Amino acid sequence: MNINALENDLRELNILLAGSGGNSLANLAETLAEIEALNVSVVASAAQVFAEIETGRTDVVIIDDEVEGMSGLECIREVVRRNPFINCALVSQLYPDEFHKATEGLGVFMQLPWFPGKEEAEKIYSHLAKIYQPVPGLRRQED
Repeated sequence: MNINALENDLRELNILLAGSGGNSLANLAETLAEIEALNVSVVASAAQVFAEIETGRTDVVIIDDEVEGMSGLECIREVVRRNPFINCALVSQLYPDEFHKATEGLGVFMQLPWFPGKEEAEKIYSHLAKIYQPVPGLRRQED
């Protein structure tokens, strides 16, 4: 898949990556940051995640299995409580059926493996292109 081929179809999105595992999200962040349509920010703590989403400028949150202050799953629960319209992905080693049960009702669009990289970035981007695909005839209101 060629990320650049999808780039023209996607409006600019603000993506927040959060994880306290050092460089565990570095490859993912680097690959996503290469896409012109994406604004990528990286934070380490749950408190920073909550502060960022309170600004109202975050479209997507990608959470590592641990962030400073709580587990990734707990962080997503709080994100959804604060803003249920933010799309979320989570790094998790749970089996798929366990992951589905644990995240059911939270709107988590993707389970990611530890140390996600280019392949996962392409899957994320492809999925987001479908979610945020422009609707023909509908004009976006400017802020």
